[in-house]
Amino acid sequence: MKPVLTAVVAIAIVAAVAYAAIALMENLIPAGKPVVVQVKLLNDPADMSPREPNVPTGPHKSEFVSNCTTCHSTRLTMTQPNFPANKWTDVVKKMVTVYGAKIDAPAEKQIVEYLAAIKGVK
Repeated sequence: MKPVLTAVVAIAIVAAVAYAAIALMENLIPAGKPVVVQVKLLNDPADMSPREPNVPTGPHKSEFVSNCTTCHSTRLTMTQPNFPANKWTDVVKKMVTVYGAKIDAPAEKQIVEYLAAIKGVK
């Protein structure tokens, strides 16, 4: 079991026991009678992965998604500072020349336009 899920379950159990103890002390439930407490997790325990941030709408969003998210998460991009367009041009160029991203020149320009629109200096 993942540590976060284990902690959530443990907290739920402690809360249920505390509730039952308080209810018993306040005579809300008779002594010796079993107490049934249902715990419903808000998330499916099988899907406790961190969520990626939504990709904002902007010009050429599809070019960004199809070319950039194959190598890294959207979180990496969405947590970057706002840069001027010329800095985004350098970043995209570096992805192609240094890291080998397979992005053609027209797509590079469109990705820069997208990044400048959503993470550009305002």
